[in-house]
Amino acid sequence: MDVLPPMVMAAYYILVLSVTASMAVNDSIDLTQSISDGETLVSKGGMVDPINGNSGKLTLDNTVNLILNNNSSVVWSTISQREPQNPVAQLMDSGNLVVWNDGGAKSNDILWQSFDYPTDTYLKGMKTGKDLQNGLEWRLTSWKSVDDPSLGNFSWGLSLSDYPKFAIMNGTKKFSRIGPWNGLHFSGLPNLIPVSVVANQDKIYYSSISNNDSIISGVVINQTSKKYSRYAWVEKSQTWSVFESLPSDVCDNYGLCGAYGVCITPSAPICQCLKGFRPKSPEAWNTSNWAQGCVRNESLRCSDIGEGTGIADTTDGFSKFKGLKLPTPPTLHCGT
Repeated sequence: MDVLPPMVMAAYYILVLSVTASMAVNDSIDLTQSISDGETLVSKGGMVDPINGNSGKLTLDNTVNLILNNNSSVVWSTISQREPQNPVAQLMDSGNLVVWNDGGAKSNDILWQSFDYPTDTYLKGMKTGKDLQNGLEWRLTSWKSVDDPSLGNFSWGLSLSDYPKFAIMNGTKKFSRIGPWNGLHFSGLPNLIPVSVVANQDKIYYSSISNNDSIISGVVINQTSKKYSRYAWVEKSQTWSVFESLPSDVCDNYGLCGAYGVCITPSAPICQCLKGFRPKSPEAWNTSNWAQGCVRNESLRCSDIGEGTGIADTTDGFSKFKGLKLPTPPTLHCGT
């Protein structure tokens, strides 16, 4: 087993989706067992197989649960919030590495699970969102580079607001986002596989679901490509195939057209002002610099509302737009 940096050891040191000829140690280990050179954990259904190598040792300890050693030096470990009793570490077919309390999965008592600590990859059954009670945030974070698995700048997660929605962040700035959940799908991803939505005072998260276990797919956030890409495993060719990526086009870039601007593809120019608005800086707009956005042609005449009637001047009104993703819930201000 290769010795991997701590942040990689969450769920994804286990992912090579084809069974190799190495020696398997069932799907779990207990206090009397360990994984050494050339040995692997293989999930019960044979769906998930760890990375092979010739160094490192994974053991289960009754105090700190899982421990990864390199030449007797601890390089990574898990710590449970509770004192374990006869813990068992088990690799599930989902790819989740679970430390069960009191003997195994039959106890249904989880001390620790890798799905609670995602790195750059999302698998079916994982959560994206936040545990408001325990402070856990389920968010993907890119590697710094293709050969440096330390935390990068790009992340994918749930933006908590009046209308929770997914966003790709570059540091603390929004890089790309999709529309909010409309009850059936996310408005910016109508073809997304079905998801389960949970929102209460303790947790708010989305989790993908599927009735077809033969389809193996995952999502990776990549700092080099600056994309969130969904992959599917093609058994015939033994390769991963990309079938969806975000941003999918230039209009997925957050705030490209500025305030009161709308991005439309294909069109020329791709940025246009909404009806009743004009470019704030025509000179910049004509050079394809749309960041300053648009301003109203005329201010709203809120002072013309009839006293006690609630009826505004009939020249003001609303225009209906379809298929747009709003960056934030719109607010109307009189005089702007």
